[in-house]
Amino acid sequence: MDLGVIASLTTVASMLRLSKTRIFYAMTHDGLLPLIFAKIHSQTTTPWVSISIHGICCAIISDICSIDILDKSASISVSVTYIFAHIGVIALIQFLLINKF
Repeated sequence: MDLGVIASLTTVASMLRLSKTRIFYAMTHDGLLPLIFAKIHSQTTTPWVSISIHGICCAIISDICSIDILDKSASISVSVTYIFAHIGVIALIQFLLINKF
């Protein structure tokens, strides 16, 4: 059981690390975050400041919390994200149907 939890947390953490930094980069270009998150490394062309800040935050949180708390919070956040994504799709479809006719 613990091996499955560790494997799933590793997968979720990798996915979040890859996606969240790019989301921060896009949000910076939309004016929602400070410009420091949009700094691009000259050789690797990645948002290195965003990756560094996110990595430091993840290290601090993983040092403070136990694996049980991280497991439950990861499961809850994935479930909530899944639900809100589907609610958004339903709302968009209804909006498009109302404006079409």
